[in-house]
Amino acid sequence: MARHDGQAETNRSSKAAAQGWVVFLSILLTACLVLLIYGLSLDQTVFREDFLIGQIEKQGFYNDVPGMISELMNAEIRKSEMASQYAWFSHEQLTSFVSSILPPDWIRQQTESVIRSVISYIEFEQETLSILIDTQPVKQNIMGPAGKQAFLSLLSGLPDCTTEQMLMIGLAIETGQTNFDLCNPPENILPLLDFVLDQILAEIANDIPASVQIPPPGQSSSLQLVEQSSIIRALRGFQAGFGLLPWAAGFFVLLIAVISWQSLRLMVSGLSFSFIFAGVAGILPGAIIFLGGQFPALLINSYTRTIPENLSDPITRLLEAIFKVQGQLLLILGLGFLLVGLIFLVLRFFAKR
Repeated sequence: MARHDGQAETNRSSKAAAQGWVVFLSILLTACLVLLIYGLSLDQTVFREDFLIGQIEKQGFYNDVPGMISELMNAEIRKSEMASQYAWFSHEQLTSFVSSILPPDWIRQQTESVIRSVISYIEFEQETLSILIDTQPVKQNIMGPAGKQAFLSLLSGLPDCTTEQMLMIGLAIETGQTNFDLCNPPENILPLLDFVLDQILAEIANDIPASVQIPPPGQSSSLQLVEQSSIIRALRGFQAGFGLLPWAAGFFVLLIAVISWQSLRLMVSGLSFSFIFAGVAGILPGAIIFLGGQFPALLINSYTRTIPENLSDPITRLLEAIFKVQGQLLLILGLGFLLVGLIFLVLRFFAKR
């Protein structure tokens, strides 16, 4: 009788120990599954080059770039000695000029290059965040027919040349000088301006470097704040451990199965808890982000508050689109994990009976 009581006590102790281990492993499995849900949503959005490029195109970002550049040009011109000469140019004229001198697909190519550089940095394929913009196609376009036509179109929006300005233009044509007031010359002397325009456009092109490195060599401080920002560091850290999450989750599932192999009810109880909790952890924030509201808006504002005003609107639209897709993915993944958890819960009900 004493031996029987001792055996029963041992069985109860073993069962209690198994239950304790299953609870502990279920908590670890839940943490892995929650991280896995968020990791999968990031992997299909932020870490996917084709997704980001597609969203940029959908939001019309490429169409906004000439306007952004023209705003920057306006800001620089107002600070320069040429402010009086360029005061006649409207924002629309400068935007049209920029659109004309930028080669076809150049904006797309450089945008894709920037995205590749940032993702390569986040995925530890390069040690520092460095971006190289190739401006050689722009230089060539400025010195070609497109640049000349764009400059003439820009002049046509200015007031007609005065007699004094015409004399200065005539002197420039004779001597090859390029220092004269900009104005709208008569059409009959436009052919005579070709030689002078070639020199002006060549000077503009020569002032543009063949490539622009961001940050410039020896001046990495401009991107240090980006590299050291909490969100970039979090993304890099998450990306470093993301590949281990499925293996860790599978390992915890295996341990739960091994420890509770004598009790199907205990096994499915631990698994159902993990999957249901992880599913809810994905569904709730996913619904908040997908449906919009104040929280996503505050999150976007925290990202864009340090961005120049001319970039704020298009980047805000882009972030809103990315968050919406990410919220949708969290909803789908959360529902999937919740369904698996409910299946385990049903199995627990039958195991109990």
